[in-house]
Amino acid sequence: MRNPFVLLRFVLFFFLLYLNILALGFAAWNIAAARRASFNESGAPVFVLFNTILTIIYLLLALVELVQPSFWSPKIVLECVWVAAFSVLGLAASIDITVSGPLLACQGGVHMNTCASSTLLVVVSWVSSSLLLLYLFGLIGITSAHSTSLADVWGAAVTSVPWFEVLQRPESSASGRTLSYPKDPESQDFENPVFKDDESLCFDESAKPLSTWKPAAGFIRPSLTVVSISAPFSKSVEGFRPEWAKDVKPRRGVDAPFLAPNTSQKSAAPRMKMKSHWSSTTASTYAPPVLPPKTRSPLGRQRSGDGMVEIPSQMSLPVISPSPSRPISYGIFPEDVQDPDMPIKSCRRSNWIRADSGSR
Repeated sequence: MRNPFVLLRFVLFFFLLYLNILALGFAAWNIAAARRASFNESGAPVFVLFNTILTIIYLLLALVELVQPSFWSPKIVLECVWVAAFSVLGLAASIDITVSGPLLACQGGVHMNTCASSTLLVVVSWVSSSLLLLYLFGLIGITSAHSTSLADVWGAAVTSVPWFEVLQRPESSASGRTLSYPKDPESQDFENPVFKDDESLCFDESAKPLSTWKPAAGFIRPSLTVVSISAPFSKSVEGFRPEWAKDVKPRRGVDAPFLAPNTSQKSAAPRMKMKSHWSSTTASTYAPPVLPPKTRSPLGRQRSGDGMVEIPSQMSLPVISPSPSRPISYGIFPEDVQDPDMPIKSCRRSNWIRADSGSR
């Protein structure tokens, strides 16, 4: 589809072609009527006729592009020069026919055909020259506005310029700086899953709220540039790797042996931990663990002289049963830790006895 400005140019040229054909007919009619009436007139109708023929030739050459695009497309500078020349000539012809046409032909009411043709020729010539001047000023102004974004717009063809289209300019370093790091040539397919998940969360189209606002006609939505940030890499210096290893191209943090944990799988159930029972405020509903069975150390019995001496091992010591006043703890502290703030309990007193046969 062609640019709207180019289509408007073709429509204007069609209308100018129609006006100049009318002016050509009115000028020929005026010259013929003046000769039949033996009316001595100036060369104004001939000037209008010559200017009209040149304008029609240029308009036909410009409109051939609609049928055959590769025929000829004038440059902007050339079109400005030709339109300026035709508009100046048309303005001069309009002034000449206005001054020397109806004022002389309509006196006395004798030469009716000459008066009517000159009057119509004045109107058509002024409309045609005014449209040419309007197109000239508009083309110069629009081209000057586009010269800031297109440096060679004056030397380009009229139909090849993207008129009134948004051009994406490269962002300068001062306006926005993007972080770019060189990728490892041995791992070109690397994508950090952490940044990938963040990007999907930030730019997910389905997560955006629905809006009932609609842009107005002619509104141009600015393009959104998404900057993807990847983790920096150091250049690989492993030149001693074999050729088959270089062709593998593993993704670091994704492929084995440094495989990252898969976030899609469900994590294992958290391990239940028991609370401490040092005080009654931290009472737990969990049952205490089963105590290990009593065992004897293989070094528990040793010979000492003639008799057998039994050395109690650590595993064969009596187990201290918890008291209700002091609950047992299943934390990192042992169960038999004494509280120094509590008074020492008195034990049963013992008496010395004689170790002889009479005391048995």
